Amino acid sequence: MLKENHVVHYLLLVLGIFVISVLFIFFRYNRPAEILLSALLSIYYIIWGIIHHKIEGRLTQLISLEYILMGSFVFLLLFTALTL
Repeated sequence: MLKENHVVHYLLLVLGIFVISVLFIFFRYNRPAEILLSALLSIYYIIWGIIHHKIEGRLTQLISLEYILMGSFVFLLLFTALTL
């Protein structure tokens, strides 16, 4: 079962993704804005993951690298889809 602080952490993650998704829909005909929002989403995910693990005391270089690589990969996928 999730700890109480985990619920808050994951709510912040979902809230951030939701807000950026709404903005993504709002700017659906503006490619530069969508690319910027994609970058913000990836940066938000990376920062959230690193802070989450730091608070738990489980942050390692490997975990940081994992969040950086996954965030970058998602950005590259979105960037590629938006520029085609």
